[in-house]
Parts: sequence; C-alpha cells; structure tokens
Amino acid sequence: GDGFPEISNYTEDFKALIDHIFISTNGIELVALKEMPTAKQTSDSGYIGFPCDEFPSDHLPLCVDLLLKSHVPLIYPV
Repeated sequence: GDGFPEISNYTEDFKALIDHIFISTNGIELVALKEMPTAKQTSDSGYIGFPCDEFPSDHLPLCVDLLLKSHVPLIYPV
C-alpha cells in the first residue's frame, strides 16, 4: 500500500480512514507506525462494527514511535 492504514473507524455502516497524525519533518522523525488491520481482516475476524467488548471505541488507535532530534530547535524565538 501507500503506508497509510486502510481504516481507523469501523462501524456497521461506515468504514474509513478518518483519523490522522500530522508531524513536522523539521526535528521529528517517524520511526515506526503500528500495523493496523484492514477492513477485510476485521470482518473476517467476525466483527460487524465497533464498539464491542474487545474494542470500546469505533475508532482504532493510531500508534507511532517518533524520534525527537535534539539538535533542531522545536520552538523558534519570536
């Protein structure tokens, strides 16, 4: 794929990627993105939609590891 999850919201009548994490490339590096299930993997597991007993929200968590580069100031003086 394109590196983006297929879904972040999964309900009976709506399945889409609607949640995002935006980062600046100035001083921050994306190290890892937790693998997310596809809509097919989720439906093949027997889920019609979230929330349910295992997933208490209709949104799946987006989890990343970021590296803050200490040599680049993140806040610029005014």
